[in-house]
Amino acid sequence: MRTTSGFSLVELLVTVLVMALSSSAIFGVLVTIMSQSSKLQNRCDTIEVARNSLEKIGRDMRSGRSLGDVFGTEVNNMVEGSDVFPSARNPLYGSGQTPPNGWPAWGDQSKPETFKLSNTTLVVQVPVFDTDGWPGAIPQNLLPVGMQTQANVETHIYRVVADPDNPGEWLLQWTKVPGASVPGYDAAGLRPSASQTLASGIVGPLNPATGQPRIFQYLDKLDATGTARDNIADPQNMVNYSGVMVNLEIRQHRDTSQVSGKFVKTSVLALKTEIFLRNNSIATSVGMPSQAQSP
Repeated sequence: MRTTSGFSLVELLVTVLVMALSSSAIFGVLVTIMSQSSKLQNRCDTIEVARNSLEKIGRDMRSGRSLGDVFGTEVNNMVEGSDVFPSARNPLYGSGQTPPNGWPAWGDQSKPETFKLSNTTLVVQVPVFDTDGWPGAIPQNLLPVGMQTQANVETHIYRVVADPDNPGEWLLQWTKVPGASVPGYDAAGLRPSASQTLASGIVGPLNPATGQPRIFQYLDKLDATGTARDNIADPQNMVNYSGVMVNLEIRQHRDTSQVSGKFVKTSVLALKTEIFLRNNSIATSVGMPSQAQSP
């Protein structure tokens, strides 16, 4: 008579227990790997956002003619820069004119029409180039009678505003105000319809005196100590301010736990850079070399 043998009940229970323990261990390893991978991806995303923001500011600064408003104010019969845009002497916007499509709204729902250099506001003016690729001038018919030749510039504005969706965090936003329309440059068609968010999750550094972010600080080329300033102490000498220090502390993007599905806060990434004007208003003339005019 032929007989067969199988697993006993005890053997089956032991096998099931071993498989359960193995599966649990493997699942734990997978969860850990997925969690670490998500955190690494979030950190990479945050670094990329911060890097892109600093690169954009850097491009504007290196090609910019002036911080603030190059048209400035008149001091001792000389046109000096201003730490406020638009200044009273700005031929395009100094008398209450509005840009094409109006002034943009910002993430905190504000809609300012003047911008002063500060820890939370950076204004840099970039040349508008003519069809030959040279920095151009504002057409004379757009200038007040008697005003000397003025460079045609596009004004780029960076603001740090409160994030309405996340208390205690701020947004870095950007917009531009066009210069005068000239051949090859259509002012009405170049301005964004609204401010654009470059970075979110900003948590510092904070100015202890105000409790607000201390993102932008300004460098005076005549200050041998190299001290970064929170604002412009002597706007009549704006031309001396040729650099900006940018500090960013950004909370990494929120991550979703693979187990609980809840949002959790992650660590903070800190970056710092110093950027200087290379094309400032005293280093560049207006127009082709054979037709150059000092603004």
